[in-house]
Amino acid sequence: MDHFSAQVAQQCDVCLTLVAQCHCDVCHKNLCNGCAIDHLCKSLEIKRKEITPASLTLSCLAGSHATNNSEQFCEDCDVPACSACMASKHKGHKVMRILNKGGVKRENLKRDLEELERSIYPNHLENELTKKSEITQVTKHYEEMSMALENQEEKWRREIDNIVQKLKADMDEMKKSHLDVLLQQEDKIASRILEIKNCIANLRKLLDEGNFSRVTSYRSRNAEFRKLPSIVSKVPLPSFKAPAINTEQIRQQFGFFLPFSELKEQAEWLTKATINTEYGRVRSVTCLSNEKFWVCGSDKIMKLYNLHGELLEKCCTKSGNEPWDIAVTSEGYLVYTDVFEGSVNIMRTGQTPEVIRPRDWVIFNIARTYSGDLLVTMDSEDNKRSKVVRYSGTLEKQNIQCDDNGRPLYTTSEVKYISENRNLDICVSDCKAHAVVVVNQAGKHRFTYAGPPSTTKGSFNPRGIATDSKSRILIADRNNNRIHILDQDGKFLRYISGHDLHRPECLCVDSRDNIFVGEFGGMVKKIQCFV
Repeated sequence: MDHFSAQVAQQCDVCLTLVAQCHCDVCHKNLCNGCAIDHLCKSLEIKRKEITPASLTLSCLAGSHATNNSEQFCEDCDVPACSACMASKHKGHKVMRILNKGGVKRENLKRDLEELERSIYPNHLENELTKKSEITQVTKHYEEMSMALENQEEKWRREIDNIVQKLKADMDEMKKSHLDVLLQQEDKIASRILEIKNCIANLRKLLDEGNFSRVTSYRSRNAEFRKLPSIVSKVPLPSFKAPAINTEQIRQQFGFFLPFSELKEQAEWLTKATINTEYGRVRSVTCLSNEKFWVCGSDKIMKLYNLHGELLEKCCTKSGNEPWDIAVTSEGYLVYTDVFEGSVNIMRTGQTPEVIRPRDWVIFNIARTYSGDLLVTMDSEDNKRSKVVRYSGTLEKQNIQCDDNGRPLYTTSEVKYISENRNLDICVSDCKAHAVVVVNQAGKHRFTYAGPPSTTKGSFNPRGIATDSKSRILIADRNNNRIHILDQDGKFLRYISGHDLHRPECLCVDSRDNIFVGEFGGMVKKIQCFV
């Protein structure tokens, strides 16, 4: 605008948008900087065709210099200028001849054109095709989801129809049996009524006849008839008990869509092996190696499997009770807890099991530490206190029960899976509290995790817990069909979830950070997570 301080600003005659800063004496056009350079490029082409160089002139429009030709180009200000402007307004700036600038600009235009035609334009076309393909895939995916939803609806309708039909058949059977009893009783009552009616008729006849012999031989049956048969007591009626509908539970069982926010939070993972343990419920799983694992469930038998699903070994609890939890010592010996016996049992080969049995406490879950100790969760027999105890062999080394303010760290509940992290933190999954409680090696409370910020109160259902080589904490959230991944400071990182994960109950991690997931339905899955 400084160039036009002595006159009214003029519009560029080419782009009709920007303010003109130059004037072409040949074409008699006012030009902005950009159009002036393009104009010069065209003029250079004319020059090659032996048109006189005199036509390659641009008049300066800077105030009183309107009659001067712009011979120079200021690189710093990116404007053409006459000699007077260069001496006054562009002193000390980087300058080049305007015709040279036109040549440089033309080379830049050629390079831009080549890049546009060679890569930029094809890349955008490819990007457009990719986006169209993505739109097609997304559309197809939603159509498949819609079909899956309709199929699920039809399955539920059939299942409900089957349940209703079965209940109706049961009801008809109960009705028939009930009515049969009542009809039998009715027949007996009718038979008795008929006897009474006959007796009444006979008595009237005796009275009318006045036969002394028959009157004296009469024997009364009123005492017999006075007592109503016991069969007339009312038969109890069956009832249909319809529990209150739990909408949230139905939604979880029917299926649901993960919101975009949770999709972003999902980790990529791959199922590498699936083993059917033949338990109705897997209670605990622990790695013996990267290829073998011990598992226990709804049976007194503990089993050792490989990744091919082959049963390699099995052993029974000493008491015949179901084991509550299992672990493997650093020497490879199996350890299990027996709730009913109140004991930790270390199964050493060829030896009598080594037993830990604290007085007045009920033992539940167990974990092996990196130092070879055992961590055990337990509740008092009066169900008022809960604690974590560290054992070295059978010797108690540490007792963790309250925080620095004397408040209990853990609730009294049967499910408190436990694991030691690489940084030696002790992590307890407290199902009743809907939280994971983490203390440091000395037993000082570090943090409590109750799910990511979006978690509604009480919906987090922590079960099995494990840690990996990067000190990340993995928590099985059974009712929500997912595994939470935290960093060592309790920050939520990702979920592991999807159609191939069904009610995860317990976890363990091998030396390669593969995760073994024991599911409530009896399956153990080895999965690889990419976080």
